[in-house]
Amino acid sequence: MNQNQHLERFCGNVVDSIMLLYSKHLTDQLLIILYSSIDTLGLLDAKDDQNKATEETFKNWANKYLTYDVTFDFNAEDLWRERCLALHAPELTADENQTIKGRKLKYVSGPSEDIFVKAFMEATAEVDEGLHVPVNIDDFVVFFLDAVLKFSKDYEFKVSTHQVSINRAEVLLKMHSL
Repeated sequence: MNQNQHLERFCGNVVDSIMLLYSKHLTDQLLIILYSSIDTLGLLDAKDDQNKATEETFKNWANKYLTYDVTFDFNAEDLWRERCLALHAPELTADENQTIKGRKLKYVSGPSEDIFVKAFMEATAEVDEGLHVPVNIDDFVVFFLDAVLKFSKDYEFKVSTHQVSINRAEVLLKMHSL
Protein backbone atom coordinates (compact mmCIF):
# COMPACT_ATOMS: atom_id res chain seq x y z
CA MET A 1 0.00 0.00 0.00
CA ASN A 2 1.48 3.40 -0.95
CA GLN A 3 1.31 6.65 1.06
CA ASN A 4 -1.73 7.95 -0.83
CA GLN A 5 -3.60 4.74 -0.12
CA HIS A 6 -2.62 4.92 3.56
CA LEU A 7 -3.79 8.53 3.69
CA GLU A 8 -7.08 7.66 1.98
CA ARG A 9 -7.61 4.84 4.44
CA PHE A 10 -6.78 7.01 7.45
CA CYS A 11 -9.04 9.86 6.28
CA GLY A 12 -11.79 7.38 5.41
CA ASN A 13 -11.54 5.86 8.89
CA VAL A 14 -11.75 9.33 10.46
CA VAL A 15 -14.83 10.18 8.41
CA ASP A 16 -16.48 6.81 9.16
CA SER A 17 -15.72 7.06 12.89
CA ILE A 18 -17.04 10.57 13.20
CA MET A 19 -20.18 9.78 11.22
CA LEU A 20 -20.88 6.70 13.34
CA LEU A 21 -20.43 8.62 16.60
CA TYR A 22 -22.45 11.54 15.26
CA SER A 23 -25.32 9.25 14.22
CA LYS A 24 -25.36 7.80 17.76
CA HIS A 25 -25.24 11.30 19.35
CA LEU A 26 -21.97 10.44 21.11
CA THR A 27 -20.59 13.96 21.03
CA ASP A 28 -17.85 13.53 23.66
CA GLN A 29 -16.41 10.51 21.86
CA LEU A 30 -16.77 12.27 18.50
CA LEU A 31 -14.75 15.21 19.79
CA ILE A 32 -12.00 12.90 21.06
CA ILE A 33 -11.65 11.37 17.58
CA LEU A 34 -11.89 14.79 15.91
CA TYR A 35 -9.22 16.46 18.05
CA SER A 36 -6.84 13.49 18.03
CA SER A 37 -7.22 13.36 14.24
CA ILE A 38 -6.11 16.97 14.05
CA ASP A 39 -3.00 15.94 16.02
CA THR A 40 -2.15 13.37 13.34
CA LEU A 41 -3.08 15.57 10.39
CA GLY A 42 -1.10 18.45 11.87
CA LEU A 43 1.99 16.30 12.19
CA LEU A 44 1.61 15.10 8.62
CA ASP A 45 1.47 18.72 7.48
CA ALA A 46 4.32 19.91 9.73
CA LYS A 47 7.75 21.28 8.90
CA ASP A 48 10.36 18.82 7.68
CA ASP A 49 12.21 18.56 11.00
CA GLN A 50 9.06 17.92 13.06
CA ASN A 51 8.79 14.39 14.43
CA LYS A 52 5.94 14.58 16.92
CA ALA A 53 2.55 16.22 17.24
CA THR A 54 2.62 19.40 19.30
CA GLU A 55 0.48 22.37 20.16
CA GLU A 56 2.11 24.19 17.24
CA THR A 57 1.37 21.46 14.67
CA PHE A 58 -2.22 21.24 15.91
CA LYS A 59 -2.77 24.99 15.71
CA ASN A 60 -1.07 25.29 12.33
CA TRP A 61 -3.41 22.68 10.87
CA ALA A 62 -6.43 24.25 12.56
CA ASN A 63 -5.49 27.69 11.21
CA LYS A 64 -5.00 26.32 7.73
CA TYR A 65 -8.14 24.19 7.52
CA LEU A 66 -10.64 25.21 10.22
CA THR A 67 -10.45 28.82 11.35
CA TYR A 68 -10.74 30.70 8.08
CA ASP A 69 -14.54 30.36 7.86
CA VAL A 70 -16.51 33.21 9.42
CA THR A 71 -19.36 30.80 10.17
CA PHE A 72 -17.47 29.84 13.31
CA ASP A 73 -16.18 32.25 15.92
CA PHE A 74 -13.52 29.93 17.34
CA ASN A 75 -9.80 30.18 16.71
CA ALA A 76 -6.91 27.70 16.92
CA GLU A 77 -6.32 28.57 20.60
CA ASP A 78 -9.95 27.73 21.41
CA LEU A 79 -9.69 24.43 19.55
CA TRP A 80 -6.44 23.59 21.34
CA ARG A 81 -8.14 24.21 24.68
CA GLU A 82 -10.99 21.90 23.72
CA ARG A 83 -8.52 19.26 22.54
CA CYS A 84 -6.68 19.34 25.86
CA LEU A 85 -9.92 19.04 27.80
CA ALA A 86 -11.28 16.25 25.58
CA LEU A 87 -8.11 14.19 25.70
CA HIS A 88 -6.77 15.00 29.17
CA ALA A 89 -9.68 16.22 31.34
CA PRO A 90 -9.46 13.33 33.83
CA GLU A 91 -5.75 14.06 34.35
CA LEU A 92 -6.00 17.85 34.72
CA THR A 93 -6.12 19.50 38.10
CA ALA A 94 -8.41 22.48 38.56
CA ASP A 95 -5.39 24.79 38.39
CA GLU A 96 -4.11 23.19 35.16
CA ASN A 97 -7.58 23.46 33.64
CA GLN A 98 -7.61 27.19 34.38
CA THR A 99 -4.18 27.78 32.80
CA ILE A 100 -5.15 26.44 29.37
CA LYS A 101 -5.64 29.44 27.12
CA GLY A 102 -8.62 29.81 24.83
CA ARG A 103 -12.33 30.27 25.19
CA LYS A 104 -14.77 27.50 26.09
CA LEU A 105 -16.70 26.01 23.20
CA LYS A 106 -20.35 25.26 23.94
CA TYR A 107 -22.04 22.87 21.54
CA VAL A 108 -25.63 22.77 20.37
CA SER A 109 -27.28 20.48 17.86
CA GLY A 110 -30.07 21.31 15.47
CA PRO A 111 -30.88 23.31 12.36
CA SER A 112 -29.18 26.72 12.43
CA GLU A 113 -32.49 28.43 11.69
CA ASP A 114 -34.24 26.75 14.65
CA ILE A 115 -35.40 29.37 17.16
CA PHE A 116 -33.93 27.45 20.12
CA VAL A 117 -30.57 26.97 18.40
CA LYS A 118 -30.48 30.68 17.54
CA ALA A 119 -31.32 31.60 21.14
CA PHE A 120 -28.59 29.27 22.46
CA MET A 121 -26.04 30.75 20.05
CA GLU A 122 -26.89 34.33 21.02
CA ALA A 123 -27.04 33.69 24.77
CA THR A 124 -23.83 31.66 24.85
CA ALA A 125 -21.89 34.37 23.03
CA GLU A 126 -22.82 36.80 25.80
CA VAL A 127 -21.88 34.58 28.77
CA ASP A 128 -18.87 35.80 30.76
CA GLU A 129 -18.20 38.63 28.32
CA GLY A 130 -17.32 36.42 25.38
CA LEU A 131 -15.41 33.67 27.18
CA HIS A 132 -17.76 31.09 25.65
CA VAL A 133 -18.07 30.36 21.95
CA PRO A 134 -21.27 28.77 20.66
CA VAL A 135 -20.73 26.04 18.07
CA ASN A 136 -23.41 24.16 16.18
CA ILE A 137 -21.98 20.63 16.32
CA ASP A 138 -23.93 19.62 13.21
CA ASP A 139 -22.30 22.37 11.15
CA PHE A 140 -18.90 21.77 12.76
CA VAL A 141 -18.91 18.06 11.89
CA VAL A 142 -19.69 18.82 8.23
CA PHE A 143 -17.03 21.55 8.18
CA PHE A 144 -14.41 19.30 9.78
CA LEU A 145 -15.11 16.45 7.37
CA ASP A 146 -14.76 18.88 4.46
CA ALA A 147 -11.44 20.03 5.95
CA VAL A 148 -10.20 16.43 6.13
CA LEU A 149 -11.07 15.91 2.46
CA LYS A 150 -9.41 19.18 1.48
CA PHE A 151 -6.30 18.24 3.44
CA SER A 152 -6.13 14.80 1.83
CA LYS A 153 -6.17 16.39 -1.63
CA ASP A 154 -3.52 18.94 -0.64
CA TYR A 155 -1.38 16.28 0.98
CA GLU A 156 -1.57 13.85 -1.93
CA PHE A 157 0.25 16.44 -4.02
CA LYS A 158 2.77 17.22 -1.26
CA VAL A 159 3.58 13.59 -0.54
CA SER A 160 4.07 12.82 -4.22
CA THR A 161 6.82 15.44 -4.52
CA HIS A 162 8.47 15.70 -1.13
CA GLN A 163 10.64 12.94 0.39
CA VAL A 164 10.28 14.06 4.04
CA SER A 165 6.51 14.00 3.66
CA ILE A 166 6.71 10.57 2.07
CA ASN A 167 8.77 9.20 4.97
CA ARG A 168 6.56 10.80 7.63
CA ALA A 169 3.39 9.56 5.93
CA GLU A 170 4.79 6.05 5.68
CA VAL A 171 5.52 5.86 9.40
CA LEU A 172 2.42 7.62 10.72
CA LEU A 173 -0.20 6.27 8.39
CA LYS A 174 0.95 2.66 8.58
CA MET A 175 0.50 2.93 12.34
CA HIS A 176 -3.11 4.11 11.90
CA SER A 177 -4.11 1.73 9.14
CA LEU A 178 -4.16 -1.49 11.13
